[in-house]
Amino acid sequence: MKLRSLNNATILLESRDNTLLIDPWIVGDLYHGAWTPVVKMDDLKFLKSVSHVFISHIHEDHWDRKTLELLNKDVIIFIPNLQINKVLKKYIEELGFHNIKFIDFFVKENLGDLQITIVPPMNAFGQELGSYYNSYETDATHIDTSLLVEDSLSNTSHLFLCDNTPYDLSVIREFFKNTKLTSLWYPFNSYAQDYPVCYDFTESELVKIHDEMHFKRKETIRKCIQFLKPQYYFPHSADFILNGPVSKKFNSYICKEFFDRNLVALNYDFPELKHSLSKYALFGDVINFDNSGEIKIKRDQFKYELLKSKSHLKQLPSKLNGNTTTHIKEAFKNMLKRCKNFNIDISNAKNWILTIKTEMYEFNFSYDYERLLEENELDKKYKKRLMVLLTQEKLEALLSRELHWNNAQIGYHINFKRIPNIYCQELYKSLNFLHL
Repeated sequence: MKLRSLNNATILLESRDNTLLIDPWIVGDLYHGAWTPVVKMDDLKFLKSVSHVFISHIHEDHWDRKTLELLNKDVIIFIPNLQINKVLKKYIEELGFHNIKFIDFFVKENLGDLQITIVPPMNAFGQELGSYYNSYETDATHIDTSLLVEDSLSNTSHLFLCDNTPYDLSVIREFFKNTKLTSLWYPFNSYAQDYPVCYDFTESELVKIHDEMHFKRKETIRKCIQFLKPQYYFPHSADFILNGPVSKKFNSYICKEFFDRNLVALNYDFPELKHSLSKYALFGDVINFDNSGEIKIKRDQFKYELLKSKSHLKQLPSKLNGNTTTHIKEAFKNMLKRCKNFNIDISNAKNWILTIKTEMYEFNFSYDYERLLEENELDKKYKKRLMVLLTQEKLEALLSRELHWNNAQIGYHINFKRIPNIYCQELYKSLNFLHL
């Protein structure tokens, strides 16, 4: 079996019978130009040989439209059987693909020499909440999944975590207790989120917050490796180029040892875990696995060009007709309805105000009264507030779903201010459903 790690969580697996592409993103700019792939590949002809695709979750850096358009339309696309992925299926069908198959967790799917198994989300809490617990509520906002690939020809097995950082190790401990793992592919960055770069912190504060979050992730990966005992473990997911006016701020607090795959592998080399070896694979490398489980990494077998950040983002195309106040009232009404339909408990957001402020309007929504407040109602009772600062253009794009709230955070299209600076997970969850 041959393996190539192409960009971000994108993996190409070539067996005797089939070619599997995991989380395809190697071409397009995403989140309205905010993200660019790390590299530009010289030759993309190999995409025509892909027979199967696995998409771990709905975020666009795991199913880039422009990459999918380069595949044959008869490929079989596997998607985790989650409610939110019905939307993902619709998007992919619009590109002309119809061999789309939902797979339940832990149900093995045979692809000739390969056998794949989907592993459920293990990162249901946000990092800011601190420790993870043995039991917690999961809901439709928990979407990250992983993929176990077993190859009968080489007698090897490989776990690709994608973005599914294993904070909840109970899934690993239960399902993988008898699995002999050849390789583990782990997520290594803490940047695909609104916090802290969407906030007005000093550079030293950004560095401190980032490092604390990264070391928490690193310790989680160490515990995962300690239990699984893979022969090898590799960093993958997520590396990307951030574009736009915030990119300078973004790059100022990122330490290269947390972002460069070679340096990450060195940083994640845990000498006490003598059963496993830390390795890395770059974008032009090929890894061969033989039936003893030994690997051979051939460096620079394919040419690529490292890309650089762009300073400007393209204008958002969407414009809403009609009164903005009417639209946003309808959007909040829809948000409450969708949270109920998806069983999203937002009761802990009571006592919070969500303020949305553009250059033209300011709206204050009370989670207690479940409506917009008048200016004279903003009394001392409301001491907790999340302020969303953005342009009128971006608000209209969010309401019309031209831009999704989560993608707007990932792409740093908006700014936040928390009063006080504490994390209310339920409030952030509800934002995902705030649109017409």
